[in-house]
This record gives sequence, structure tokens and C-alpha cells, in this order.
Amino acid sequence: MEVQRLCSVLDRHLAGYGDFTGDAGLRPEGPRQYLVGDRYSIADMACFPWAYMLFGKGYNRPKQPDAKDFLSIHQYTHLKSWVARIAERPAVQRGIRVCAGSPKPWLNKDKSKSKL
Repeated sequence: MEVQRLCSVLDRHLAGYGDFTGDAGLRPEGPRQYLVGDRYSIADMACFPWAYMLFGKGYNRPKQPDAKDFLSIHQYTHLKSWVARIAERPAVQRGIRVCAGSPKPWLNKDKSKSKL
């Protein structure tokens, strides 16, 4: 499955395998804390929401299985650590609160109050 392949690529990258020169071995510095370089970047901001949802966070979708269960997401330990590390950031926590709740709030709208 493509999602599992992407999780595997991210997990290996965060574990410290590979670099941008084509070397596939472990880097001497050890595991990476962020996706690009040694600092939080736009790459982390862009990838975090997708990965966060995979670990069963975010919107609760009734009658749909959790990705974490059918994708065996627990096996990607470095990806899981990265998600937890990014989720601890105060600005990310504020963003999560803003986006909490129903993914389609207009579906929960009280129909008796709608104007025709």
C-alpha cells in the first residue's frame, strides 16, 4: 500500500538512514529530529497534519476504521516520535485546537435555523 511505503520512507529517513548524496547508510549524527536539517521547517509543517491523522489524531470519523489499526502504524517508531515531537510545539497545539471538531461543520448546522 502506498501509505505504508511513504511511512517506511519517512521512518527510515528520521531514523538517520541516507543523505542527500546518495549514501544509504546510517549517518554518524544518529536519528533526525526534523525532516530537513536540524531545525523545524516548512517540510515539517506540511507533512505533520497527514502523519498526525495516521496515528489516530484529529477528526473522529464514525463508522470508519482508524488508519493506525489497518496500516500497522505502530511499527514506524521514528515517525511516531517525530509526530509526538511536532505535536508538543505550542504553535502546533494552537493549530490543532483551531481545527478540532467536525471536519465538515456545515453538516452539523441546525436545519431549523436555515433561511430559504
